[in-house]
Amino acid sequence: MRITVDIDAKQLASIQKETGSRKKSRAVRCAVDSYLDGLARRRFLRKVLDGGTDYPLTNRELEALGTYDAH
Repeated sequence: MRITVDIDAKQLASIQKETGSRKKSRAVRCAVDSYLDGLARRRFLRKVLDGGTDYPLTNRELEALGTYDAH
């Protein structure tokens, strides 16, 4: 889908640098994907911390895996 969006030139340059993309559209898509992924992670973490899941591993077992994201 095509849309027109006003983005500050410095912000766009930062997005392109962070994503490693020379193409503006690709850089913006990567930024949006990253943002949505972060929201989903935070939503899941909040659900876990509130006891809203039945995740089978204990904290100690999860830490032993060493593959969790602390943010």
